[in-house]
Amino acid sequence: MQTAHSRAAELCVSLQERELFLSFRNVIRDDEIIGATVVVNDITEKKLLDQERCLRERLTGVIEMASAAAHELNQPLTVISGHAQLLLRECAGNEALERRVRIIYDQIERLGRLTRQFSGIATYKTKDFGDNLKIIDIEQSSSPGGR
Repeated sequence: MQTAHSRAAELCVSLQERELFLSFRNVIRDDEIIGATVVVNDITEKKLLDQERCLRERLTGVIEMASAAAHELNQPLTVISGHAQLLLRECAGNEALERRVRIIYDQIERLGRLTRQFSGIATYKTKDFGDNLKIIDIEQSSSPGGR
């Protein structure tokens, strides 16, 4: 008398740069194991595709966040930059004040360059930042001159 039930086990194995998924199933007749079947699936390509999909999703999120940040920062930076330029014209002759306004203006320009880099992010590259922490390397991730 044959019975329809069987016992199964599964195992993932790495072999010669391949990822294999093995499924073992006992063949049982009259409550005795009379053999086994093994199904081997090579899941290497699936794992690579999953990793690529995950990286694409991460990059999409980074690009969307960076674009939103650049857009939101550009408007107030433009206003501040305009006022700093006006202040520079008005403080001509007052070296101490002109130096301070120049520092403000230079930092506004620096932020402007950073927002242009945000807009140009095209890849996902990280750099170490403290203990076991990685951050996006904006300079390495953005294309020259933005998108």
